[in-house]
Amino acid sequence: MSRAAAPAVALALLLAGCSGGDEAERVNVYREAGLAGVEFVEVALAGGTDTDRRWVSINDRDDAASLAVALDFPSVPVALPACAPAYEVSFFVAGSERIDLGYVCDGEELVWGAAAGLGEGRAVAAPAEFTSQVAPYLALLAPER
Repeated sequence: MSRAAAPAVALALLLAGCSGGDEAERVNVYREAGLAGVEFVEVALAGGTDTDRRWVSINDRDDAASLAVALDFPSVPVALPACAPAYEVSFFVAGSERIDLGYVCDGEELVWGAAAGLGEGRAVAAPAEFTSQVAPYLALLAPER
């Protein structure tokens, strides 16, 4: 393997969860953010104010819970590139305030937020199940051509 290929392989292993470290390096967004008992979810284009931004609400509790449970996966945190989120996913849990997570950074499917237990400037790769479940809602938010 060439020296140039080594960083790419290391990054691939890191994103796949093969860090070589112990389990303490992994973060479970579902558990850290307290997403159990989610009642509904809002997916929105990031930016703007609450009154003028485009969003879609997932009011079916089973669908909302399924989206939250898709984040129930131990992930290795990675550095969050300097960017603003393309989307925000807000989880509304019974007896709690809304829990906001950023989603998609410079085209990368990352999840981050203060509630996720990741620390400043850290993110996790979005699990494939989360990405596939949120995709139809993102399509509803796509600008009309």
